[in-house]
Amino acid sequence: MIMSIRPSQRGAQDAYIWLPSKSGEYTAKTGYHISRALKDPPAETQQTSINWNADIWLGHFSLKIKLFLWKILQKALPTGENLLNRGLFDSTCCIHCGELETTEHLFFRCKFAQKVWSLAPFAKNLDLSTIIFDASINVLKRLVCLPPTGISAGPLFPWLYWTIWTARNHYLGEETPPSFTKRGNQRTLHPDTVICFTDGAWKQDTAIAGAGWIFTNREGSKLDSGSLAEPFASSPLMAEAIAIRSALIHALEKDFLHLQIKSDA
Repeated sequence: MIMSIRPSQRGAQDAYIWLPSKSGEYTAKTGYHISRALKDPPAETQQTSINWNADIWLGHFSLKIKLFLWKILQKALPTGENLLNRGLFDSTCCIHCGELETTEHLFFRCKFAQKVWSLAPFAKNLDLSTIIFDASINVLKRLVCLPPTGISAGPLFPWLYWTIWTARNHYLGEETPPSFTKRGNQRTLHPDTVICFTDGAWKQDTAIAGAGWIFTNREGSKLDSGSLAEPFASSPLMAEAIAIRSALIHALEKDFLHLQIKSDA
């Protein structure tokens, strides 16, 4: 585990990061709420079918996601239905389809959510049209996720919940509807832009990652390339990250100041 940690290769100092805050710095407010959530969950939570220790607090996902799931199950997330129950009548409808934004609608029933679940690399197709959120925890944690996901040993479904929620909030803040439609590159590239293609491979029994990258100009002519193998890689996703990081270091050495990375990670 220690050998799999990737320190900075350019001398950056280690630092502590407080994940529950956006700035990464500890605040008394976030510390208080986390302490309350971990040590003193409300009594009514015992009436649900959720095993709070096994399914939430001891789950193999980040503390941010644990608190997020806790808020959903406690009806503390500001969905349209929860706001309506508190006498707030603004933004009660789903931003995607106009239906009442219940927890189940937002995460399972809405066409946008259904599209997210359909694209997830699970071993079997899902029918979440009639499920309730409490029951979904027990159902989704048993799903087999096809490789290469590389999300350590944790499940994928909590991150899909988070993605659906953050996409909804982005739409509310930016007034740009989320879409699965592929768009062309709308950004104008610098004339000196170098295109970098990266790829990584991982062998589970040896925990060795192989990484490769190639630099081309905008016309597709090869400028340079590189490859390496690194031990103590923890996952396929780590292998992809090693490939990208190695390519960036190589680009700095070659003085490629305008770079476009293309990876399948």
